[in-house]
This record gives sequence, structure tokens and C-alpha cells, in this order.
Amino acid sequence: TMVDRGGVSMITDGGGGLNVGYSRIQPNAGSTTPSGVAIFGFRQNNVIVTEAGVPASPLLTSARIYAEVAGVVNTGLAIANPNPAPATIQFNFTNQAGVDIGSGSLVLGANEQIARFLDQAPFSVPGGVFQGTFSLTSDQPVWIIALRGFTNERAEFLITTLPVTNLATVPGT
Repeated sequence: TMVDRGGVSMITDGGGGLNVGYSRIQPNAGSTTPSGVAIFGFRQNNVIVTEAGVPASPLLTSARIYAEVAGVVNTGLAIANPNPAPATIQFNFTNQAGVDIGSGSLVLGANEQIARFLDQAPFSVPGGVFQGTFSLTSDQPVWIIALRGFTNERAEFLITTLPVTNLATVPGT
């Protein structure tokens, strides 16, 4: 809990088991909706190699991201369904020529989340190498974040955030 227009910071030491999930930011009636950011860090041999600030995302029903899967580059996607009902999500891959090259769907249970790279199931980019866009629609509003992973010449895994375009927004807004 924080006061209206206040702030709070929470930090983990990275110890213990890995927990996967999501959190919600819910303002009280009449309060300003706070912004939020999670900073993901990755360590190798006790040295911070990379970190990325991932902003809180709005609920979306239709979205698109730039996607790339090729050798040292991979795109990661996390989707959370904060609803009391399952979300049916349809997705497709569109290559640089504007041609749809693969599609699929998944059902994300109520209050569940999934985090995968696009070369992993249920996405499994066709052909294993891809550059283009990844689009999705959902029958329930969901939260979506995207990360680009790159393994550099020292075999360090670097991450950065990718923008998520809300396809339901009126063009020009």
C-alpha cells in the first residue's frame, strides 16, 4: 500500500528458489493509477551482465511485437491473464514480406501466466529462424511484455525490452 502520488521500491536479493508470476497495481477509488517498472537482472559468475526495466503494461486484447529468432537472438514473450475466466489467445507470425507464415492458439487459464521464447511451445516459430512480427488477439484482456535476448561474443545473455503495440488503439493516438 502507498499513499496517492507516493512511491515504493521492493528489492529481492535473488536468493532462494525462482518464483514465476505477475503482480497487479490497483488504485483505490479516486486515487491516481500509479506507474510501475520491474527491473530484471541477469548474473553470470556473480557478475551482473545485463538488466532491463520493464514498465507496467496495460490490459490488451490485440497486440503486435517485432520478433526475431536467429542463432544468438531470440524474442521472449510473457502473457498474464488476470481475469476470473480463461483467455483464448490466437497468434500469428508475419515475415518481412508481409506474408503470414504460421499461426496457433493457446488457452491461458484464469489468473495464470506464461513466459516463453518464441522458438518454444506453444509458439514454436515455423522453421526455427524468423524475422518479422508476432501478432495476437485475446477474447479476454491480458497483460503482455516482450524481451529481446542476445548472446554476445563472451557467451553472456543480454536482454532488452521490446515495445508492445496495442492494435485496438485508433491510429494516430
